[in-house]
Amino acid sequence: QQQEQQQRQQQELGEQGQPQGHVHQIPLGKVQAQPSAKIQGEQVQARASIDSSPPSPSSPPSPSPSRRTPTPEQQIAKALARERTLAVQAARAMEADFLVLLDPLVVLTNTAALRQVVLDAPPGIVTPVINQPNGMWATFWTGISEDGLYKETDFFVPMLLRRMSSVSLNMRDFSDTTSPLATILNVPFVRNLLLIPRPVLPLTELAFEHVLTAEGTVNRTAAPGEDVELRFCQNMRTIGMFMYATCMESYGYLLDDLALPLN
Repeated sequence: QQQEQQQRQQQELGEQGQPQGHVHQIPLGKVQAQPSAKIQGEQVQARASIDSSPPSPSSPPSPSPSRRTPTPEQQIAKALARERTLAVQAARAMEADFLVLLDPLVVLTNTAALRQVVLDAPPGIVTPVINQPNGMWATFWTGISEDGLYKETDFFVPMLLRRMSSVSLNMRDFSDTTSPLATILNVPFVRNLLLIPRPVLPLTELAFEHVLTAEGTVNRTAAPGEDVELRFCQNMRTIGMFMYATCMESYGYLLDDLALPLN
């Protein structure tokens, strides 16, 4: 019926001639009473053309550093700092006389000697001198470089020798190394096994997750990937808190951290 109607319209136009003004030609199969359908179709087609256009040659901006996925090492460092902070808070809540922070790398073989360290400890943070078997990796440093890393001094080896005097080790000859060192030495860096007395606990609560000022207030939050032990000891040096290494007895040994799984 639509086709017959259109044919009659075309015949009438042919007989009467073209009307004045513009005539919008409707293709076959379209109803002249619904011109909005064609307009809507053109709009849909235009939107589809825009959506299918190739992307801009410029690359999207890279995600901000704060939104990047942390590495496993950064996740472990953050968790370690948080757990140590919680340990300090728990020790303060129970009014403990001492807090002992013990890493899984430490194997204690003489807990009675460790108890004596607690009883005889000076007023500061103390670590017993413990090292890897047949190695120099230990729980303390005697020197710090300008960039905050290990610096060799004349005190490190004698402290290890006093600790290892009763242990047979295959090490190079240090027989000519002498030093009038006592069994307790003030050191700039301690790790793996920390003995913290009650008066020092309030000063250490913020030191694991933040960088502190000389007054002990927070300067900034620690950045991802910063070494927890280096940051803690730097904070202790900044606020003037002494750290000590003691080698009065043989306390145990350290495991090889490279042999442990990352998780």
